[in-house]
Amino acid sequence: MSRIAIFFHGVFFLNGQFAPHAFNVIQSIMGTMQASGLTDTADEIYCCTNGDEESAPFAETVYPDKAVKIYHGNECKTEIRTVMEMQKRMAGRKGWKVFYAHAKGASHDPGEKMI
Repeated sequence: MSRIAIFFHGVFFLNGQFAPHAFNVIQSIMGTMQASGLTDTADEIYCCTNGDEESAPFAETVYPDKAVKIYHGNECKTEIRTVMEMQKRMAGRKGWKVFYAHAKGASHDPGEKMI
């Protein structure tokens, strides 16, 4: 049977300000993964966050307990470090299935007009 790894990328703070829309989207994604049984089935879970330890209290409330929580720092503004983390950790692991999720655009208010 194949082993499963989950990699998730998200953000809780933008420019030093808490992003409630992002938190709500991340909470919804994590709830759906839990309800589907994916987080229970996964052998490894890595939840990567742009931001520093200021995000930890929020991450602890929504990320699965068994997840490895990685904080990329406040200077990180993209998902590149999460993709690099996935490449590093999965290198040479034959037969693994990888699920990658990203809370893309979650930091914006759904009612906000985007140009």
